[in-house]
Amino acid sequence: RALAGVHALVVASSTTFAAETVVAAAVTAKVDYLDIQLGAKVKIAALEKWKPEIEKLGLCFITDGGCHPGLPAAMIRYAAAQVPGLSSAQVGILMAVDWAVYEDQDKATAAEFLQLMLEYDPSTFAGRQWRKSYSVTHSFDFGPPFGRRQCVPMFLEELRGVPEQCPGVQSLGFFV
Repeated sequence: RALAGVHALVVASSTTFAAETVVAAAVTAKVDYLDIQLGAKVKIAALEKWKPEIEKLGLCFITDGGCHPGLPAAMIRYAAAQVPGLSSAQVGILMAVDWAVYEDQDKATAAEFLQLMLEYDPSTFAGRQWRKSYSVTHSFDFGPPFGRRQCVPMFLEELRGVPEQCPGVQSLGFFV
């Protein structure tokens, strides 16, 4: 009943632990869905479980729809369409968060972050296959005041289909 009269549900909270309940509620209420959460395993499992019903009802479900995740795959697809012969696409993001500011404010965000670190996957796409490596790094220049930084790979579920969508791209990764 919470979704009565609602056309779309936007999930912008640290609630991946409740993904099954939230997805089920959206499907039951027959409303479209957008989340900006990272692709935690529990969320992906809930979406996969409900996928047949989502498709049957013709609902629009968008997951990982924020800046991170959300934009890296879109940026790579755009670059591949704009740059003839693009063979490598490495996306870097600088996260300069002062976690002390959040110390007493949002325990759910901290708990969700810790869970995601337990699921951390350092995979990149190279040689036409996904490879997991804890030793791969990539250097990015983030400009002043941050300068050049070594970043580590972080697989995002949204990247999985990019190699098929952009067959010329031989290597790609998302780095933090």
